[in-house]
Amino acid sequence: MTSSEGNLCLAKLRDLEENSNVSNRLSVFGTSSWVSIKNIIFEKSMSGIRSSLHNRRSLFSSETAKLVLLSIANYFIRVARRQPQDIFIGAGVGVFSYEGRCLDSYVPAELSSSPGTPAASTLYFLSANNVKVMWQQRSFLVRHQAVVFSFVVGPLRIFLAKIMSFFPGINPEVIGVASEISVAAGCAGVSVSPKEVRLMHLRFLAGYLVYRFILSPFTIRRAYVVSAYSNSEVCAVLRKIGVEVVEVQHGLVGPTHRGYNYSGDTKRLPTPNKVSVYNDFWKFELMAAGFYKEDQVVVGGRLKYDLAERESKAFDFPYVVFSGQGVLVEEVERFVRDFSTTDSGFTLLYVPHPNEGVEYLSKIQRAASCGMNAKVMDRGSVTTERLIVDSAAHISIYSSCHFDAVHYKNRTFVLDVLDDNLMYHYTKSRPDLFVLVKNVLDFVAVLKEVGDAADN
Repeated sequence: MTSSEGNLCLAKLRDLEENSNVSNRLSVFGTSSWVSIKNIIFEKSMSGIRSSLHNRRSLFSSETAKLVLLSIANYFIRVARRQPQDIFIGAGVGVFSYEGRCLDSYVPAELSSSPGTPAASTLYFLSANNVKVMWQQRSFLVRHQAVVFSFVVGPLRIFLAKIMSFFPGINPEVIGVASEISVAAGCAGVSVSPKEVRLMHLRFLAGYLVYRFILSPFTIRRAYVVSAYSNSEVCAVLRKIGVEVVEVQHGLVGPTHRGYNYSGDTKRLPTPNKVSVYNDFWKFELMAAGFYKEDQVVVGGRLKYDLAERESKAFDFPYVVFSGQGVLVEEVERFVRDFSTTDSGFTLLYVPHPNEGVEYLSKIQRAASCGMNAKVMDRGSVTTERLIVDSAAHISIYSSCHFDAVHYKNRTFVLDVLDDNLMYHYTKSRPDLFVLVKNVLDFVAVLKEVGDAADN
């Protein structure tokens, strides 16, 4: 499956939004399962370019069992407080080590006791990250009474959805629209049966009920959510009980992303009331998508930008940064290998994505060892943002780091190896900021042009 098929999939799903009223036909409890179903189907369309993220055996490790017990204990500690609380639905991948302590890059200032640290009044939910990494961060999870909701909600949702699947009585409207969704996805090369779509609907319904139960002991004042489109069940519950939901930007937003583009009748969709973005560039992009209005988009800044500017310079030698994304391993391997053996005057520093597994990284490390001019960075040794600040240039296939490079360097390079890359939107609309290159020779040629211009 290619990215072009993923974009075709989105086009077909958008047609359903505009012409088939899917949002209302998938209604349940005054909300809709469409956000969840749309996201799942898009992920299926992209499954061919994504690598396996982690060793699945780690999901059944002793660390997992301990994190489950820790999350349950922290949940009941919070229940016992019996006082109004804010809630932050975060992402485990956002927790990182900085100067010997853990911080959460996504916690908004409104819910922080200090930058990157959730306030004591914040009900702190996190999605699961790599189990071993999260276990290493356990003191942070204990201190802030974090609930890793993937380990609590996930099993309950699966169990409840399984039970519900045995009982007849699903809305006939859902049965009809499930067939239409299946046909539309099939036209985009995505194999999903009507039964699977109905199970996605049940999954949303089960998740909604689980969250309604889990959140029932709390009086929630404010809610901030990372990746609202991936957490639509809890967004639906929060909006149902009258809590304003603010999504915190964690990556791409705007016209190219399925989570910020909806059409047709959208009043039932469990989307956030507002979105907090990093800067004015992203505010413009999100408004350009046409779904959110100007008063729904606020500029909240970004913790990692602030921290990077305080850090010391990591290296004195000239280098360029390649930020990984865990996709197209053969193409990335080739680029790293070719750069390592090319006399460009720069060292290539490959920065792994947090979700890249051992097998993927081992291939990149072997490629880097073919020559003297490439190195794979250790996770956590220095922030990617600081590396970009001091670099000569940044390159990737598609990554949120492209926008960090534009923020700091006023330019980024897009490696042209993915059909109909989502980054093409930017290489076409802002070619001065997003420069397309096909291989190492192209990249090095532009680097030398920049160096020659600087010398003159």
